[in-house]
Amino acid sequence: MSEAIFPSLPGQAWPVVKAAKWSTKVQTTASGRETRASFYASPCWLIKVSFSVLRQSEMQQLAGFFNARRGSWDTFLFYDPQECLVSEQPFGQGNGVTTRFQLLRSMGGFTEPVFGLKEPPQISRDGVLLQQGVDYAVDNMATVTFVTPPVAGSALTWSGKFCFRCRFQQDQAEFEQFMSNLWALKRVELLTVKP
Repeated sequence: MSEAIFPSLPGQAWPVVKAAKWSTKVQTTASGRETRASFYASPCWLIKVSFSVLRQSEMQQLAGFFNARRGSWDTFLFYDPQECLVSEQPFGQGNGVTTRFQLLRSMGGFTEPVFGLKEPPQISRDGVLLQQGVDYAVDNMATVTFVTPPVAGSALTWSGKFCFRCRFQQDQAEFEQFMSNLWALKRVELLTVKP
C-alpha cells in the first residue's frame, strides 16, 4: 500500500462526483417478500475527477503517478480539501484495557473509519491534548496505539486532515491532447479501499 498522495493540479475541473457504494444481497421470494443481507459496515466511495486543462508537465506528472501505481494495482491517498477535515471528532472511549483505536469521521450522522492521514493528527483525551511519541503512536492506516490504556469512560477525540485510501477503478487513463502542450483527462475514477 502506497502512501503517495494523488496530485493536486490547477486544471482539475468541477464537478467532483462522489458516490457511496454498498454491497447488499436481496433475495425475493415467489410471494414478493424480501430477505436482505448487508455485507459492508461502511461504504466504499467511487470518486470521479476530471482535468479540463493540463500543461505538458502536469500531464506527465499525472501519467507518471498513474503508471507508478500500475493502474488499479496499488493504492494511494486522495486528499479532498472540501471534505477531509475533522475537529474534535470522537473516535472511542477508554475502558482501561484497550490501547488501539481506529480514527473515525462523521458525515451527516453516519460514522466511518479513516484509513489515511494528510498530516499527524492531534489526539485528545477528555479534552486534554496528548503528545505523539510520548502518549501514543499513529500508523499509516490511521490506527492510534496508546502507550497506556485510556481509563474507563475517558472520551477520545481527534482533529486534523485525513485522506481517502484509494485505487484507480480502471487500468487505463486516456489523456487527450487538444492543443500544443495542452492536455485533458476527461474522467478518472477512484475507488476507496479498506485494508
